[in-house]
Amino acid sequence: MYHRAIMFRPQYRQIGLFAMPYQLVFEALAPPIECVGYLLLILTAIFGALSPAALLSFLGLAMAMNFCLSTLSILLCTFSASNMRGAHESVSLVAYPRAKDTIILVFVGLLSNLGYRQYLVFWQLRGLYDFLKGNKGWDKFGRKGFAVTPATSNASLPGCEVNVIAFVLYVALAIVAVAFVPGAFVIGREVVRRRRAKKALERLVLARNVIHELRHVPPRHLARALSRTFDMHTVEAALEQALGQEAVCAEVCEKLGLREAWEQTLRNARSWNERAHAARMLGKLRAIAASRSLVEALVDPDEDSTVRFAAGEAIGSIMDEAVVPHLCQALASNDDRSAPTVAEALVSYGELAIGPVLELLADNQPSARTWAARVLGRIGHPRATLRLISALADADATTRAAAAEALGRIGDVRAARALCSTALTDPAPPVRACAAYALAKTGDKDAAKSIVFALRDPDAEVRSRAAEAIAALAPTDWSVLERALFDPCDRVRRSAALSLDRIGAVAAWTRALGSPVPEARSAARAALCAVAQAGLSEAISAAAANEVPTVRAAVETLLNDVRSAKREPSPSIVSARRSARISSRLRALKELASAGTPEATAALAEVVVSDPSPQARALAASSLSRCKERWLSTPALSRALMDPAAEVATEAARALGEWHGAESRRLSDLPPETMRRISDLPPETMRRISDLPPDTMRRISELPPETMRRISDLPPESRRSTGRMDQRVTLV
Repeated sequence: MYHRAIMFRPQYRQIGLFAMPYQLVFEALAPPIECVGYLLLILTAIFGALSPAALLSFLGLAMAMNFCLSTLSILLCTFSASNMRGAHESVSLVAYPRAKDTIILVFVGLLSNLGYRQYLVFWQLRGLYDFLKGNKGWDKFGRKGFAVTPATSNASLPGCEVNVIAFVLYVALAIVAVAFVPGAFVIGREVVRRRRAKKALERLVLARNVIHELRHVPPRHLARALSRTFDMHTVEAALEQALGQEAVCAEVCEKLGLREAWEQTLRNARSWNERAHAARMLGKLRAIAASRSLVEALVDPDEDSTVRFAAGEAIGSIMDEAVVPHLCQALASNDDRSAPTVAEALVSYGELAIGPVLELLADNQPSARTWAARVLGRIGHPRATLRLISALADADATTRAAAAEALGRIGDVRAARALCSTALTDPAPPVRACAAYALAKTGDKDAAKSIVFALRDPDAEVRSRAAEAIAALAPTDWSVLERALFDPCDRVRRSAALSLDRIGAVAAWTRALGSPVPEARSAARAALCAVAQAGLSEAISAAAANEVPTVRAAVETLLNDVRSAKREPSPSIVSARRSARISSRLRALKELASAGTPEATAALAEVVVSDPSPQARALAASSLSRCKERWLSTPALSRALMDPAAEVATEAARALGEWHGAESRRLSDLPPETMRRISDLPPETMRRISDLPPDTMRRISELPPETMRRISDLPPESRRSTGRMDQRVTLV
């Protein structure tokens, strides 16, 4: 900038008006501007303000422009060198006689954008910094000058080599043009798109203002004003946004024919996104005339799930009662893909859909009956209670489970009797589980007793749901759930622990750790150890968070003891299950028979049904006759009755027979009140339980009088399921 005085002065002509300003802008200020540009690109890319496509397009365009300038410079210098003649040719700086050197220069010009250019910017910034600090000196370095080559070696470039060099440079320029055109197209398209989007947004705001200002005028006047002022796309977008806010917009859409356009889009559009958008707009419009098109899209098995879901929501918002039979017909079509969406649409109709859905309960297809029960449960109206009680005797187990779950959602006390019978006598474990859980929601005062019986079910799922059901009853007596903490199944133990936590037992036991009574502390510690082993250590820690320091210390000690004493399967159980030698398995079975623990009983029951040796299966069946956990061993012994080995079937029959004889002897010791209750049962009920073992009869006789009357008053559908009680002795 030593010659800044000549800038912008006409007397210096081209140098003052163009050359010096060019040096100032493109040489002095270019390095800081380029450095700031690099930093902005990195920051915008990190924070997501710049899309990767735009970033790559910009970098590609910048590299293409630099490559183009470098190639043009090389081309200009090469042609200048080829045209030199005479003595001045010997001092030319660009005399590259070989085409290889020129090609290398072209590719170096392309690669200079990656690394070298940034390195050059750094030194330019450093030079600018030194200049601003006042350091204007030159570093000394040796100069060699230009070596004069012999005249014999300064022959002009051959014409053929010049032509090759020109060809290579032209090819390089073509490559640059090919790289430049896509980048320029992308940037130009983005500029045009943003400009159009800005104008469209301005028109949309104006259209919304017009709709708001003219919302009180007749719809035909508003439709005429919009159609004359704006294009159809703007009008449609404005009406879509205002449909839920301005009441007049629905009539304006009808006047402008948007409803027909959306229906046509829903039927014929190729993009699923457009069809889903059309379905949503028809739902906002709430036009009954569009119901048929929406139902067609909803029941179409080949339609996209997003479109079907949007159509289902739209049908629910229209509330056209005439659509309900069509939805029921679609639900009975046995299409598993569209059934959930159709069911949601029926649920949105509420009481309007109860009548047609009740008729669907008598359909021949089990899936239709199942979905009908689920829909009735979601609606939750007591009007469906009696029909759902009849569905508890359905031949399909899935339908029975859905009916039980629906009755639980409704919570009608009239369903308590049927749910009690189903929870105790249904042959399908999922049905018994759903019935036991639903029974707790009916509000019946005797429901707890039936649920307690379900806790002794052979199936783990039933016991788990029964534990959850007891928590829903919020009992004051926790002993039943405490016993469930020692269930052989991990899932049942965890369900019992969660139930105890919900009803406040865990918090009460945690507080009891600070009791001055040693017996109370010991009982609370034992219960909390069982809860921690079931997987609820976090609940115990949370309960102790607000307690006194002594309680928190006791809880920490308890949890550490539980963590250090993880229960591992005993060696006898492992040997009985996995040992390859029959002698080892028999020895392990004898040890399990003498142990008498629930884990040992579960292992023996597994051996009865799975061991490859008849001798081991027979020994396990014989050992089960001495186990106390009959609800664990009875299913295995029942299956062993059909064992192909005669000795296994004999031992299983002997074990079951010993239990039956023992209970027969105990039957004579029943109190007179129990015998009177049994004798007071109706003849029909007596005939149905006459084949039950005495153990089952004794447990039934211990039920309260109200429950006995309910059993005797069960409807025919439920009494048919009572006849299966003899197959499940241990349930009751």
